[in-house]
Amino acid sequence: MTKEDIPEKLRPWWGYEFSSGGTTGPDYKQFENAYARYLRKILPGYKVDMHRNHYEFSAVIKKPGNGAVRDKFVYLAISDVRFFPHRWADNILVRTMKHAKDWTGGPNTYCTINGIADRVNELMGRIAA
Repeated sequence: MTKEDIPEKLRPWWGYEFSSGGTTGPDYKQFENAYARYLRKILPGYKVDMHRNHYEFSAVIKKPGNGAVRDKFVYLAISDVRFFPHRWADNILVRTMKHAKDWTGGPNTYCTINGIADRVNELMGRIAA
């Protein structure tokens, strides 16, 4: 993966050396906010709940049900950007969830940043209604 493969709004963070310390730095917070906006943009019709951690994050992606169709959930996570500087783009963990608090979920799968929407849609299709 190269910088040109990264979505434009996240490109400044490719190869970036993040601050480090006991509290999360403002640079990481800006990155995480940009990533959250990107996820919401590429996943229309889904609700994206970010779970902010210390230089890494996870997200619960919800496809709301209606009436007889129950809500469906997918979990997404990136590794610590200080120690794994490109994994936020080229090795993103994505798996199914039985409910919004199912942190063990289905089998781990991985994708690149450009494959998130396809992977989420694929996994949502595997979850029984």
